Amino acid sequence: MKKAISTGGIAALLAPALVTQVFASSEPGLDPTCAVVNETYAATRSSASYSAKVFGIENGKETFSHEYRVTENMEFERYADGFLRQGARKATAPLSYSSGPRFSSCKLVDGGTSSASGPSDTHYTAKWAVVPYTADVSIWLTADGKRVEKVKLRYHSSYMRPQPYPEVVEVFSYDNP
Repeated sequence: MKKAISTGGIAALLAPALVTQVFASSEPGLDPTCAVVNETYAATRSSASYSAKVFGIENGKETFSHEYRVTENMEFERYADGFLRQGARKATAPLSYSSGPRFSSCKLVDGGTSSASGPSDTHYTAKWAVVPYTADVSIWLTADGKRVEKVKLRYHSSYMRPQPYPEVVEVFSYDNP
């Protein structure tokens, strides 16, 4: 049962996708306060290749959950228990659903400002929702503000969450996928 819970985890947040920035900015139903977050999410998922490590946090202790690598056509996952999975790159995960947007109420942290030319700071907070799950999320962007560097989710429910942990951190790499 635990394996079934862990395999659906962070993929619900940032499922690898072949999306474009045009898709992110033109999809109906998006929260306008999250334009920068949506653009970087789309850019992250449309990167030709990237990797990420996912850690669960419980009682202040960080535990390795799994890692994955995404190439142009394939995905590879390795879980802490040794379970391995590989398959075709997943389809596009939408930025909004009939229940509402994935990201909402985005706020730039540390007094930075956001403009049409891009963020002046690289850390945002927001509400995250992929029914039936909801969480508070912190999103750090890469130095150039074009892709996601790190995501931290704090699930609202102790029983309705896709991971066995109350908090999850996903750290991205674009240099060594």
